Amino acid sequence: AIQLPDTHVKSDFMDTLGRPPRVITCECERSQEPNMAQALMFINGELLNRKVGAEGGIVDRLIKQGKSDEETLDELYWTTFGRAPNSVERETNLKLLRKAVAQALTAPAVTTQAKPDPKANTDALRRRGFEDMLWVLVNSKEFLFNH
Repeated sequence: AIQLPDTHVKSDFMDTLGRPPRVITCECERSQEPNMAQALMFINGELLNRKVGAEGGIVDRLIKQGKSDEETLDELYWTTFGRAPNSVERETNLKLLRKAVAQALTAPAVTTQAKPDPKANTDALRRRGFEDMLWVLVNSKEFLFNH
């Protein structure tokens, strides 16, 4: 927000999070109290969902770079929390991700003419799983409290 040259730049995101009008130079101008609009914006807001699944976003880049599940998980934790996942977080997240991908791969396929590419299908499923994981991390108390 401080890098914006003009306080009149439209941003519902920043307004919801309490952007002050910058009329006076006082900390009291900013609202620090959480509210329902903020919670709803993070839980199901279009901006966050669009950013999590963006082409060229962190998950997209890591999948395209061929990073392993472990490397991708580490990168998401470092990006959101500034730390690596602990052993329980690592084990739980990787187990849930792999279970979801395996279940999706064995689910009855929708009728298609072409034979699906298993590698592309697995990458697409991994991407969806890591996008969901990133959404959960950004909506966690640890992220919201620290950021």
